[in-house]
Amino acid sequence: MKAELFRKVGQPERGFSVVMRAASVCFRARLGTGLWGAVGGLANILNSLGEYVSAKRLSEAVLPQALEGGDNLLIGTLYSHLADAYMGLADPALTSSSDTKSSSNLNVAKAELYIDHARERYKRAGYVVGECEQVMKRAVIARLRGDGGVAEVWAQRYGRVWEEGMGGGE
Repeated sequence: MKAELFRKVGQPERGFSVVMRAASVCFRARLGTGLWGAVGGLANILNSLGEYVSAKRLSEAVLPQALEGGDNLLIGTLYSHLADAYMGLADPALTSSSDTKSSSNLNVAKAELYIDHARERYKRAGYVVGECEQVMKRAVIARLRGDGGVAEVWAQRYGRVWEEGMGGGE
């Protein structure tokens, strides 16, 4: 939580040491779920620092173990970090291949897939804020593609998810 706070206030470098200590303690104590969460936090810090390849590799490395554990909130968070890494990789300025357009489109498609996985896991966990974040990410992606109609549909879905999750439908 402290590392996430540092990331949110624009000092991800300070959060890096915090999350590394947490991962070290969890590793020595053989606390698997804590370790997967700490590695996910490290991936989030790396995303903030623009190290998308490293963040992707870390998230992909711990997801199978997290899936075995069945903690929906943790799994949703890891999927969300993985989606963020793929969105970062979709930046054409970072792509070194000659076919940057298709590479960028592939990364965006993977990001959308992982956003949907994260949204589903957050829904199972009953974490409305996380589910709404994923819906808004889909709206932003649609807006970046220039598809205002789809973006508006996702924005409306955000409102419905929020109302349903907060008991507005009762």
